[in-house]
Amino acid sequence: MRAIIRRISCTLLAGAALASTGCGLLDAVPGTWSGQIQLLQFPTGSNAIHLTIATATASSVTGKVLFGGGPMLAPATNAAALYPPSAATLPANDTPEGGLDIEGFEYTIAEGSFAGSQLQFEVDVSELWESWCKLQTPVVMETPHPTPGAPTTFWCGPPGVPPNGTNAQNQCPGFCTCTETACTAQPVSVSPISFDMNQSGDQLSGSVLGVTVQGDDVRELVMTKQ
Repeated sequence: MRAIIRRISCTLLAGAALASTGCGLLDAVPGTWSGQIQLLQFPTGSNAIHLTIATATASSVTGKVLFGGGPMLAPATNAAALYPPSAATLPANDTPEGGLDIEGFEYTIAEGSFAGSQLQFEVDVSELWESWCKLQTPVVMETPHPTPGAPTTFWCGPPGVPPNGTNAQNQCPGFCTCTETACTAQPVSVSPISFDMNQSGDQLSGSVLGVTVQGDDVRELVMTKQ
């Protein structure tokens, strides 16, 4: 009933009044969008981006983001092998156009919001390493800890290394975080990839920050509803 009332209310609005309520975005954004990120090249040579909006309400936007044009990644199966596999075969492109090695995985939209026709959200690329981190073995960083009374900290150890190793080497710096019993992907809390776009009919246009190897470059993007 609430959704029906909202649709009726939206049909009674026009022009600036419609934009100020977010009705246009609410009705037009859910669906599949595809486009390109300008002045960017992912490791496969693609600059494609695909966006699937599952729901859009007055307070949130949910969905998935897929970068690049390569095949979908299979979950990791070998804790000792580099992941994604392309990390072992494709050199990082550290030029201004170089894109992160984040293709072939659907990232979850977070912090989604809209106002009028403006769509904003973030994605945390650490999701990519979740299946690989779960394969890692937690080991104690140092035994004994150099600071008396300090909490025990854990790293990722090589496969087969038992817990409570001595002066273990961290096998997954920057990717995983471990407890005594398990390792999981470490959230990228400082600099997630952030999007700021405006919707006009069947087009989304705007910018994305944090998608390059250099990290702090803003790139323009244009997407069309499929």
